[in-house]
Amino acid sequence: MTTSLPKSHHLLLLALIIIILVSVISTNCELSSQQPTIKIKDEKLRKLLNRDRIEIGQLFNMYQGRKDIKFVNSNNKKATDAKFSPLIAVGGLGGSALMSKRDHAVNEPHWWCEKTTRDPFQIWMSLEELVPFFTEDCFVHDMSIELKDGLLRQKDSGVRIFGKDIGGMGGLESVFAQLESKAYYMKYLSDYLVKYGNFQIGKSLRGLTIDWRLGVKEWSNNNNTIGGDFYTLKSLVEDTYYKNGNLKVSLLGHSMGGPFLQYFLANFVNQVWKDQYISNFIPLSGAFDGSPIALILYMTGTNWGLPIFELENARKILHQYPSPLYMSPNYSPFQYPFFTYNNTKVVKNYESSSLADIEKFMTDAKIKNGFELYQHEYSAYKYNKIAAPNVTTHCLYGYGIPTITHVEYSGPKEMSELNFNDLVHGMNILKVEDGDGVVPSYSLQICDEFAKYQKQPVYIHRFFNASHTGIIYEEKTFETLLEILKVNN
Repeated sequence: MTTSLPKSHHLLLLALIIIILVSVISTNCELSSQQPTIKIKDEKLRKLLNRDRIEIGQLFNMYQGRKDIKFVNSNNKKATDAKFSPLIAVGGLGGSALMSKRDHAVNEPHWWCEKTTRDPFQIWMSLEELVPFFTEDCFVHDMSIELKDGLLRQKDSGVRIFGKDIGGMGGLESVFAQLESKAYYMKYLSDYLVKYGNFQIGKSLRGLTIDWRLGVKEWSNNNNTIGGDFYTLKSLVEDTYYKNGNLKVSLLGHSMGGPFLQYFLANFVNQVWKDQYISNFIPLSGAFDGSPIALILYMTGTNWGLPIFELENARKILHQYPSPLYMSPNYSPFQYPFFTYNNTKVVKNYESSSLADIEKFMTDAKIKNGFELYQHEYSAYKYNKIAAPNVTTHCLYGYGIPTITHVEYSGPKEMSELNFNDLVHGMNILKVEDGDGVVPSYSLQICDEFAKYQKQPVYIHRFFNASHTGIIYEEKTFETLLEILKVNN
């Protein structure tokens, strides 16, 4: 077992994990039988939401795959002899497994958090690193970053966080160290491509596990203690190209992975490089202008659906990350409020937050350095966030699912005290729009608009009732992907 703890503590830790597993299973059973009550003021909205399902919070949740998935339509298919473009996949926010390596860490919170680890260990996600009152404080410490002198840095310079299995698929098929089979992410996609496209993991099918805590300013920077993911991607593309007999490479990004790749293509590499190495850009549920719910979840934090992950700690680390701010909207039509706060303990205390008053929103929520971090991130992409990638593009996304764009909190808590449970159980939904349950259609359809600004073709593949995360488990998605990747001789 690889862990951040000394070996003498492994038996104690194992016992604690067994207790936690029992707790998690029983908690999940309770949650599945108790659906949260969503209050809706408008009767039309109530009927709309009763018709379809809302995937509130899915922008930040753990990716829990369906265990019973089968390739129904492909049972009689044989692996094709067609030639396919090699593929590099990138996950969304929270969708890359992360490793930690400590080398004389100086500020670990407890004596049992090893200051120096002989080997890297998986920190995201791992039950071993989230034992309440034991290793969770070590986890929070290692995952913490700070904005200092205009750069985001690891809070403890003796800690290094990096992606798991870069170039393989081990950090994307599942992001959970102990429960891989119960928390699949890209596993089904990977299995399908191997079975029906003869893809080889590590050669023609590869993954880039990014440090999803960060934003474009750090991903573009190779002279810092963290970041540099765009440099890693550029090298991985070139290596994949040569490994596959100089076949051009396709790039697939799910959720935040879509705009991550779009920014890389539009702003980081030149056209000569793209013409030589890139075949297709394939955003899957690409959140090109994010989602209004991202800012609310940035305020409340989330434990990614993992009951043992303490909500206060989850909120603490999320406030340090620019990635949810990268997923906040900046373009019309969101000039109307996304969050309304109505404190019932104070008469006539009614506040409404729109994109025009982000600074006030951060101040009211008492998010330390929140607006400074927002400006830091926005300054890097305000002119480039939706620039055309200038490569052949295939937009894959769902529609037909009500998607929350404005909520209200009406209760006794201060804004600075609100957590994810308050969001799920105690807020009123004031506005929904069409989308994939997490991202509204206008944000997904920015991908379609690239056709206006580039000479390379843009193809649109829309799937009715395909949800933001569910689309990555759909066989129709896999079949479409194989057709896209087929090389025409």
